[in-house]
Amino acid sequence: MGTKVSIVQRGNYLVPHEDEEIAAKFTQLMASRYTVYTGFEPAEVARSGDVYRVKIASRAGGEARELESDQLLVATGRMPNSDLLDLEKTGIRTDERGYIAVDEYLETTQKGIFALGDAIGRYQFKHTANHEAVHAYNNLMQRGERTPVDYTAMPHAIFTQPQIAGVGKTERQLVSENVPYWVGRWSYLDTAMGRAIEDSEGFVKFLVRSDTLQILGCHIMGSDASSLIHEVLVAMKSGDGTINSITNVVHIHPALPEVVIRAAENLYDPTHHHHEDHLYR
Repeated sequence: MGTKVSIVQRGNYLVPHEDEEIAAKFTQLMASRYTVYTGFEPAEVARSGDVYRVKIASRAGGEARELESDQLLVATGRMPNSDLLDLEKTGIRTDERGYIAVDEYLETTQKGIFALGDAIGRYQFKHTANHEAVHAYNNLMQRGERTPVDYTAMPHAIFTQPQIAGVGKTERQLVSENVPYWVGRWSYLDTAMGRAIEDSEGFVKFLVRSDTLQILGCHIMGSDASSLIHEVLVAMKSGDGTINSITNVVHIHPALPEVVIRAAENLYDPTHHHHEDHLYR
């Protein structure tokens, strides 16, 4: 809407918990629209009349700047407020971060008291809390038939422009865990609908275990990413969990989900860096 925006980010990328390729591309896109300072952190904030002045300093040392604005948004993460709940009166324990400790059935350290959602610090999403609520209710009401919470294929989305959606492992996690994997990647623009809607930046990225073809992760940036990822969630949670659950399905042409099956069919060994060496079988 014509507003000038400056974003100060401590890390090298915005959305740093996403797959690094997504985070890098998203940061690049935001930097083309706004003034983005990565690798900086605020040192001092002051307000004079209607003007905020924020002094920022490079984490690498040396460079410092002062930003002026008429609004200031602070988004530095969340902390549990369990310290306000007088939990010591109940026998309910918290972990070292302050989240309420629960077992696999969502029962706290006080028998008969259950907790769920953001308060337990597992996956801080509304859809996760909904999922946990069903288990908490059943485990509370049916004590003889308790069911542990299954967090398989727990997804998330970021409703930015472009949207971001993800599930499972990131590529850097697989590298650090020394898991053998292939990458499947496809751009929106290389599909009919992607061209029609002129999404020149969007892409789908699969991470697949190379020996079993199990889907280890999927990361999408682009139009309707939060919707597109759902067929991957079904494959991971209710299908056989392999990439074949995607590639064996006939997709409508020219619907946007074609970008998902094209990515699934385009597996390659990332250590060779040749996208044309398709390893799908």
